[in-house]
Amino acid sequence: MARRGRLRRAASALAGPLVSALANPSAHRTARPRPPAQPPPGWPETASPDQTNPLPTAYPGDYPGRPDIVYAPEADHDADPGEVVWAWTPYEEDHRQGKTRPVLVIGYDQGWLLAVFLSSTDHDRDAAQEASQGRFWVKVGRGSWDSRGRTSYARVDRILRIAPASLTGRAERLDQSRFERVAAGISRHWAD
Repeated sequence: MARRGRLRRAASALAGPLVSALANPSAHRTARPRPPAQPPPGWPETASPDQTNPLPTAYPGDYPGRPDIVYAPEADHDADPGEVVWAWTPYEEDHRQGKTRPVLVIGYDQGWLLAVFLSSTDHDRDAAQEASQGRFWVKVGRGSWDSRGRTSYARVDRILRIAPASLTGRAERLDQSRFERVAAGISRHWAD
């Protein structure tokens, strides 16, 4: 009988932290930015024809074709080509909706940053299926943008326009060799 009591107390002592973690899992994870329901305030604005009434600009669509790609990270507070940042990104099927995700900045288009988004899904496994849907990926590797340390892939067939005001965080500068691998994937995909 005494042995059974000791076993119950030992099991209870071991189960306490587990039950606590199951009851409140967010207390044991690193917080990630939550996506806004709509594009964030501060997106680039355009003036109406009479130049008196600035209106929010709708997403003008993804960048068509092959952009000028540069590697120019700088130690400042601006997002530069060659850096991975967190930004609100529009969904492909409905630009009015989107989510916050890591993107690799690759260049500029007037007031917009040009970027490709990163995914932690293993796209080496489903490359044929993805290609049949018109989606092409380049392995980037690991970085601080993924708190679980997973390998990331850059989608090179979709060049996003990112409003600088939609940035929600910075991750890190990508080394030039990995950046050039992504640039080569973009160039191959968008070859004339």
